Amino acid sequence: MPTVTLTGSLAAAALGRRAHALVLLHLHPSGDCAPSPEALRLTQALAQALAPLDIALSDHLIVSHGDFFSFAAHGLLPPPPPRGALPRGA
Repeated sequence: MPTVTLTGSLAAAALGRRAHALVLLHLHPSGDCAPSPEALRLTQALAQALAPLDIALSDHLIVSHGDFFSFAAHGLLPPPPPRGALPRGA
């Protein structure tokens, strides 16, 4: 699925659930938890798509065979958007 379509789908789902934050998680059955260039692009694109919606991308985790990689722990996420950028409905 192209990054633009995936980020739009994830942002729409988060907005539809009135989320304030989102954590991505996916598996690497190969055992290598290192993020691919596509995972890096997706993470940045999703964070940028969520920011104007006042939804933070808290982390993106890659999990494999007892190990994991955290984008947040490695400083690979942009800072969260300022709270209150958009009013939330009741």
